[in-house]
Amino acid sequence: MTRPDTAALAGPPAGIVDVWCVPLRLPALARDRLARLLSVEERTQVARMRVGGEAWSAAHAALRLILAHYLGTPPEAIQLERGRLGKP
Repeated sequence: MTRPDTAALAGPPAGIVDVWCVPLRLPALARDRLARLLSVEERTQVARMRVGGEAWSAAHAALRLILAHYLGTPPEAIQLERGRLGKP
C-alpha cells in the first residue's frame, strides 16, 4: 500500500480534534450499503460472529469512510491491517 503525501491531507487544523460519533445499530438498508465497504475477509469474519457482527461491521465501515474523507480516496480502496491483537 502506498502512503499519501501527508502535506496534502485535509485533516483538521493544528490544535483541533475531530470527534466522530458512529451509530452501531442501523436500519437494514444502511447495513447492506456499509457491508459493501468491507473486504471479503471482513465479511467472512462477520459471518462467523455469533454476537456483535452488526456493530463490528458498522464500526469498520465507518472507519473506512472517515479515513476516505481525510485521505481523499474511495473507502473501498482503503486496506486495513490488523495488529497482533486483531485491531485495525
